Amino acid sequence: MKKKICLGLILAVACGVMAADGGKQPPNTRRECRTWSDPVLRVTFPERLGDLSMSSRTTFQSGDLDYSLRYDSDESRARGSGGKHVDLYIFTRDGKPMKDGVNDKVTEQVREAKAGVKVAEKYGYYKDVKQLGMLVEGKLQNSGLTCLWTSHTMKFPNSLQPHQSVTLVFAWRNRFVKIRYSEPILKGEAVPCETLPPSFVKVVNALDALIANGMKAP
Repeated sequence: MKKKICLGLILAVACGVMAADGGKQPPNTRRECRTWSDPVLRVTFPERLGDLSMSSRTTFQSGDLDYSLRYDSDESRARGSGGKHVDLYIFTRDGKPMKDGVNDKVTEQVREAKAGVKVAEKYGYYKDVKQLGMLVEGKLQNSGLTCLWTSHTMKFPNSLQPHQSVTLVFAWRNRFVKIRYSEPILKGEAVPCETLPPSFVKVVNALDALIANGMKAP
């Protein structure tokens, strides 16, 4: 079951197609996007998050409100992979109420994300995967929400340069918010330890500020 869930997210992104912007977006499609307003979270995701720029929005089979937003560095946008990028997933699982921050379902999501990295390696999306952080609990400074994160190093098949990947998950307004970040480890840099990359921290802080602002919305 976990493999099916993890592969579902992978294949939804891989099989998405570009579509014209505007209006309701059909399931399992990817279209160019520069900003996105979420009516449930009451948050407008901006063109830039940290030092990355939004490039697309992908929906999933579960519906138009379950989606991911892709933010890229200039290098990642030009090459398709290899630079810094983040996929921000907003989705539900069973529709049942859950407490904000970290809960049992969030813990399950992080464990599935860890398993998903290994499944992706098996199917050739990544290679030389090594786990760094296990399940590390943190707290977002502005919103006060607790979160869980885990991290890996890996290589993309079309890049000799190793990358660090971080997955961070929390719940808010009965939806999961998952951030999956990747950046290259530059030559001469020390292998990352169980800490968060500075560029990723910028993305998380920018998202946290949006959430704190959204909490004031009625």
